[in-house]
Amino acid sequence: GLPALDAWFESVSGVTTTGLSMVPDPQNRSDALLFARAWMQWFGGLGMVVLSLALAAGRPADMRRLGDAGSDEENLDESVRLHARRVLAVYAGITVLGLALVWAAGVPLFEAWIHTLAAVSTGGFSGFTDSLAGLDRWGQMALGAVACAGALPLVLFHRTYSRGLSQLWIDPELRALGAALLLVTLLLWWLGRLTPADALAQAVFAQTTTGYSTLDLAGLDPAAKLVLILSMVTGGGVGSTAGGMKLLRVLVMIRIIQLAILRVQIPRHGVLQPELGGRALEPAQIEHALLLLLLYPLVILVAWLPFLVLGYPPLDALFEICSAVGTVGLSVGITGPDLEDGLKLLLSLDMLLGRVEILALLVLLYPGTWYKRT
Repeated sequence: GLPALDAWFESVSGVTTTGLSMVPDPQNRSDALLFARAWMQWFGGLGMVVLSLALAAGRPADMRRLGDAGSDEENLDESVRLHARRVLAVYAGITVLGLALVWAAGVPLFEAWIHTLAAVSTGGFSGFTDSLAGLDRWGQMALGAVACAGALPLVLFHRTYSRGLSQLWIDPELRALGAALLLVTLLLWWLGRLTPADALAQAVFAQTTTGYSTLDLAGLDPAAKLVLILSMVTGGGVGSTAGGMKLLRVLVMIRIIQLAILRVQIPRHGVLQPELGGRALEPAQIEHALLLLLLYPLVILVAWLPFLVLGYPPLDALFEICSAVGTVGLSVGITGPDLEDGLKLLLSLDMLLGRVEILALLVLLYPGTWYKRT
């Protein structure tokens, strides 16, 4: 029963695991629609994790990190199949365990099912009109735990299973996710004057790009909105279902800045090799990370201008755009059936760009890549 453009927007938001919605009253909609939205997010999250290995083709370091795959091109097909099997097993396992956890937390079975599908894919479609505000803390905490699992590199769980718990302590993205959650929680508590429980919940659902909310975000202090914007844009781990620029690329940028400072202090003939998590960073990997870190703010800036021209509040418009590009789904009330058609299409494009990490879609649209070079 949705208008055609709203149905398109809802589908894009589902498959890209964003969670921005054109359904203002999901509690009054059929179970079939609510399940279809959650299912789109679940298979969208799985598909993007598997696609991530294909997007990394030609960058051996990224391929090894995503799936412990060999860098030899002739083994790529087998590596992709192996990676897909591992990811499917982990993804299904997290989904089943997550459903059991959320159901045990007191959420009714159907609601537990659709919200778990959306949480493990870090999607954020909710069957409740007020997102998770009506759930008790146990239900919110259970879904937060599922969202955190989905925001970590899924192959990390397979690595931990096969090599032991030590893999958790040495993974840089796990440590970065923990540090980011702590920092965002403290900032929301201090600057946004939220209760510790609400600050933690919103930190989890923003940083993991899940997009559930436990309170009305439109009434937040501007400083709290800015904290959430930075959290949404940063996102989760590479090879996870989370969106955003990814923590690994932020860590690469920080490492490059550290090296630039250290090179001033060492002798001219000294050599510093960039490393992260005990692995050397290859030039192509650094270049790709810095390119995406440049493209993300550029896309956000271009998308922001039409909202400003049409008179939307600057900070709220920026919040909505970062939510779309980061495939998060948090909203301060701009996204809805009354939004202008052109802006609905613009946000749809932002969601697609953010989900395939911008460069892949640009390559697809560039005519020079439509034929094979000899």
